[in-house]
Amino acid sequence: MSGDGLGYMTEARRMIRDAAREFTMKEVLPVANALDGPDAEIPMSLRDKLAEMGYFGITIPEEYGGLGLGIFEYCLICEQLSRGWMSVASIVARAQGGWIMKSMPEDMRQEYLPRVVRGEFLNASALSEPDTGSDLASISCRAVLDGDEWVLTGNKYWCTFADGATT
Repeated sequence: MSGDGLGYMTEARRMIRDAAREFTMKEVLPVANALDGPDAEIPMSLRDKLAEMGYFGITIPEEYGGLGLGIFEYCLICEQLSRGWMSVASIVARAQGGWIMKSMPEDMRQEYLPRVVRGEFLNASALSEPDTGSDLASISCRAVLDGDEWVLTGNKYWCTFADGATT
């Protein structure tokens, strides 16, 4: 165990954390101070830099262009990004491909995941509903395939990043 009492904090993890901290201080914080607010958008220039760092593909396997790291490393990076601007950590969280990798056939993974990693393909999230808030276990909205079309039922309060998502 290391002298800091954090035996799980390997040298590689410290390097990941420190790189994210430096990136946040140099690239995120100055932009956040200038733009943070209810209608603030993350500038494309910052999104491009996040992609260069590999932050849109932290947990996406290397075979698709991602870093292939685990949840612990993802948390280290997002913790640092959040110190600068929570919205930046949020956009990185939506890119990790958890549901995509579980629900997409392999040919679609090969097509879309590299685009996610490059920051070219970003998704939106619609979780909050009347009477449930963001309690995922209680959501009632469903998408059901009816012939060749998807039919949505239920209501949502809002869709996070709907105006900036690719699809």
